[in-house]
Amino acid sequence: ISLGSFGVSFVWALEFTLATPYFRTALRASTRLSHHFWILGPLSGLLVAPLVGYYSDRCTSRFGKRRPFIFVGTIVVCLSMALLTSARQIAALAHQQGPARSDIKEDVSTVALFLGVFAFGLLDVSLNAVMWPLRALLSDVVSSSEQHSVQAAAAALAAAAEISASILVAVVNTPVTHIQGIFVVGAATLLCT
Repeated sequence: ISLGSFGVSFVWALEFTLATPYFRTALRASTRLSHHFWILGPLSGLLVAPLVGYYSDRCTSRFGKRRPFIFVGTIVVCLSMALLTSARQIAALAHQQGPARSDIKEDVSTVALFLGVFAFGLLDVSLNAVMWPLRALLSDVVSSSEQHSVQAAAAALAAAAEISASILVAVVNTPVTHIQGIFVVGAATLLCT
């Protein structure tokens, strides 16, 4: 049951290592702007954790209190990673449907940046929506005498995931240009854990 911590931490680590360079190079955000996006993570944690906790405590699904939030959050994580890594392509496709103009390149960059920021925020929100119910699920299903060992195992798996994801990014030549493939590995890891 602690294995879910591996998947969540793996995706967090990919986001931490790739987001700023991706915003800077692929989405052409300024250095200053690409650093401002990081406020979305703490804000989403501040808002999502208590909301998900409140609603999952009261959830009466036949799948349990936490699992529906974990399931939906995992799907949204995967979709937000796909949107983030495809923002330029989606923006270009959207502009192909409109009238031809000379300033289209700037418009595509603006739309791509907007989509990227939206997906980045959605990724943070959905990761928080998975992480907190996972932690609560551990407390729900594990006996009091096993809490320390199970929580320690979850923490160890999270650390191993961060190291694994960081190694993955480090061994890929120009990881920003391969972000879609790297995020596919992240989504598969999250889905399998």
